[in-house]
Amino acid sequence: MVKFQVTEEVPSGTVIGKLSQEQGVEERRGKAGDAFQILQLPQALPIQMNSEDGLLRTSSRLDREQLCRQQDPCLVSFDVLATGASALIHVEIQVLDINDHQPQFPKGEQELEISESASLYTRIPLDRALDQDTGPNSLYSYSLSPSEHFALDVIEGPDETKHAELVVVKELDREVHSLFDLVLTAYDNGNPPKSGTSVVKVNVLDSNDNSPVFAESSLALEIPEDTAPGTLLINLTATDPDQGPNGEVEFFFGKHVSPEVMNTFGVDAKTGQIILRQTLDYEKNPAYEVDVQARDLGPNSIPGHCKVLIKVLDVHDNAPSIHVTWASQTSLVSEDLPRDSFIALVSANDLDSGNNGLVHCWLNQELGHFRLKRTNGNTYMLLTNATLDREQWSVYTLTVFAQDQGPQPLSAEKELRIQVGDVNDNAPVFEKSRYEVSTWENNPPSLHLITIKAHDADLGINGKVSYHIKDSAVSHLVAIDSETGEVTAQKSLDYEQMSGFEFQVIAEDRGQPQLTSSMSVWVSLLDANDNAPEVIQPVLSEGKATLSVLVNASTGHLLLPIENPSGLHPAVTGTTPMAIHSPWSFLLVTIVARDADSGANGELLYSIQSLALDKLSPPDPAWMARLSLPLTSNYRDNLSSPDAAASEEPRTFQTFGKTAGPGPELSPTGTRLASTFVSEMSSLLEMLLEQHTVPVEAASAALRRLSVCGRTLSLDLATSGASSSEAQLGRKKAEEGRLGHGRNL
Repeated sequence: MVKFQVTEEVPSGTVIGKLSQEQGVEERRGKAGDAFQILQLPQALPIQMNSEDGLLRTSSRLDREQLCRQQDPCLVSFDVLATGASALIHVEIQVLDINDHQPQFPKGEQELEISESASLYTRIPLDRALDQDTGPNSLYSYSLSPSEHFALDVIEGPDETKHAELVVVKELDREVHSLFDLVLTAYDNGNPPKSGTSVVKVNVLDSNDNSPVFAESSLALEIPEDTAPGTLLINLTATDPDQGPNGEVEFFFGKHVSPEVMNTFGVDAKTGQIILRQTLDYEKNPAYEVDVQARDLGPNSIPGHCKVLIKVLDVHDNAPSIHVTWASQTSLVSEDLPRDSFIALVSANDLDSGNNGLVHCWLNQELGHFRLKRTNGNTYMLLTNATLDREQWSVYTLTVFAQDQGPQPLSAEKELRIQVGDVNDNAPVFEKSRYEVSTWENNPPSLHLITIKAHDADLGINGKVSYHIKDSAVSHLVAIDSETGEVTAQKSLDYEQMSGFEFQVIAEDRGQPQLTSSMSVWVSLLDANDNAPEVIQPVLSEGKATLSVLVNASTGHLLLPIENPSGLHPAVTGTTPMAIHSPWSFLLVTIVARDADSGANGELLYSIQSLALDKLSPPDPAWMARLSLPLTSNYRDNLSSPDAAASEEPRTFQTFGKTAGPGPELSPTGTRLASTFVSEMSSLLEMLLEQHTVPVEAASAALRRLSVCGRTLSLDLATSGASSSEAQLGRKKAEEGRLGHGRNL
């Protein structure tokens, strides 16, 4: 608790104190300082506070009497929250009184009537003066202007209030003095003292009877506030020694009784009984002052006076009331608050006094995430008792119970609904830990591949997810919609360049700080049959391959390599090759093709298909002249015996068929090696057939083995007498279709 003092009526802007400099507060402040927030300020207290350092100053005129009335001392308290340390500071300000009010009487003039036969020491109560100040500045005493017939007696009541009574000290004689003008002065003990006056006019009446006399000129009584209306409070008695009407007494309220007293109480004129007319409320008015007079029924009756002070006793008739002041002006709290954070100020007020007004509070809750901590009196702090998580519990419903300590306790309850505010404490989470998708190659651009989904448990912009693709060597191949997560291909994909690729998708929210997560996507390409087989052996030129074959210059027979019985080359065995007859099937060429596609799309079939060829013209004598030289000893012809000399050297020729010029193109060296394309090889075999140097069966077998990249060569053997069935070439399927495999002809 922090206590300050300030004198009333100080100028506006007067500094009362600074919370940041008070011992205890300074020790609890955070390193960066606290912000101060007034939680509950009395409406009538003209005080303002600097939220940075807690400087308190007056904001307008400060009037103690308006704040506290007759309460002394005048204490005004409120609570301040030091937000950085989540500490509650109870501030108590005592407003000091100055003597700014003088005692005042209800009326400036009061009239009294007294019989000239009044006995000595007859007492007549006078109006009481009121002073709004307290302490030494309040009403101190009374004085009376000098008089030989009257004196003043100051009476102090049980509640320390003071009033004056006029006392007859000398017998009165109406014929001598029928009227007395006295001045009653009430004064305080201030510095300097202030006073107020009232003129007392005493009329002396000519009467030979006696005035009624109360048994007590002043008395006090206490009654519980729950006393039922109609209850007899006190029975006043007054006696008059006279006989007849002059001795009959009636009772009534004095002239200066307030309307509130007349409405609350009644006096029986015959019996003097004071009766309660309506319910009492200690909290509204704890005491009443009642002036009762008694007079006889004779002529020129002089009343007697009795002052009754009625004190109302508090009873246990008020249940506590609960008031909640939220730290953030609303019941919304952030989920990132640490434990023991201040949430609200809970005040339990009970209008009863003593133990009847002492209140105990507690919480009823499901999870125990909050607690109450008493600060002072009936004030509690509502604190967090655990770390909060909006994603698990977004709303809490608490019930605050308050119960007083009366003999039969009264209680109250108030339901609190606390909503947990979101902070960005959750990163986006993908629906899958890894995504895989397959698609055909040669896709159209902007083809939809897959939709990526990530969810963020936070709210608002904290849970708003956007997507992008992390830069990489393949990130240019795809694109993602930042809002929907739809992934599309940016270009046509080629399985032969890559069979698959992987990229990363980043999901990020829009909170502060921004949280992200990533996930991999694997794209597998499916092969399409978009590549034709490619012949890699022999080498093609404009779709054709060049093969070499040796023929006998004199006979035109094909010459085949001499095969070693052991399967080795002559150079390896070291023996001289001999020209021997070999089977008609011999290796002409090995066709090797490849297909860039995979699976069944890349498996190759080798076959010879029928192809119509133009027949060659009859042999020109120039052919024989060009084939006149002997061949090398490493070769032999197909039919005749090997009788050629070992010194014979191979020669070449470039074309078959008719020469382009007007005559045969002869070589000065004799023969040439025949070099031609596969298609021309067919023509060569056909020509040999026409010369009847090679059997039809051998040529047909050779042609059936001849195939390049799926093309078909056929031979029409009609001129050689072959049947159409012999001329038709069939297809042959090869299992070894992979890259690097070949087909022999």
